[in-house]
Amino acid sequence: MGRVTANDRRQAFVEAAVQVIGEHGVSGATTRRIAAAADAPLASLHYCFHSKQELLMAVFQYIDELIIGELSRSDLGKGIGSAASALLTTATDWYTANSAHARTQFDLYRWMLGEGGASSDVAKDAYRAGERKCVKIIRACKLPHEDDGMVVPLVRLVFAMVDGLILAWLADRDTRKLNASIKMAVSGLECAVDHGRLSGS
Repeated sequence: MGRVTANDRRQAFVEAAVQVIGEHGVSGATTRRIAAAADAPLASLHYCFHSKQELLMAVFQYIDELIIGELSRSDLGKGIGSAASALLTTATDWYTANSAHARTQFDLYRWMLGEGGASSDVAKDAYRAGERKCVKIIRACKLPHEDDGMVVPLVRLVFAMVDGLILAWLADRDTRKLNASIKMAVSGLECAVDHGRLSGS
């Protein structure tokens, strides 16, 4: 068997942490549990990550990259309304298919905000970075006659909707209710775009 590289080992710890945090939360995700889930020595984890905080930040960034990558690869159609609706459905589909990642991301975000200081700044920066990436994705779908000023608030609305929908789904795991809410949310996004176009806002 070939030697495991440091990068491969780091990635294994990150992926193991996703599962452990998803099951036990940040408070229950001890380094010992994470090392065991990665089937690796605890000393190896401490070699790859100088602190638990460093590992948790790496996990948050990993999940963020996964979901943004999924959104970037999706065909969102033409027009900001269509793109925003597709962004919402693609994100909710990904989170429901990757529930451990969803639980982990929410708990990590809560943890970072609760930590305050540098961790809180990282949480806010990460959230805004995600928004900026999605703004770029939506702008690529914008039609010439559409108002560019609508893109940023539209993306922020999509983020708020996705967060609320997935938190509700994690609470009851009722996919029928989720799908009904997604249908209503998509209609709301389309109305918001139509209203903005008609009012010239």
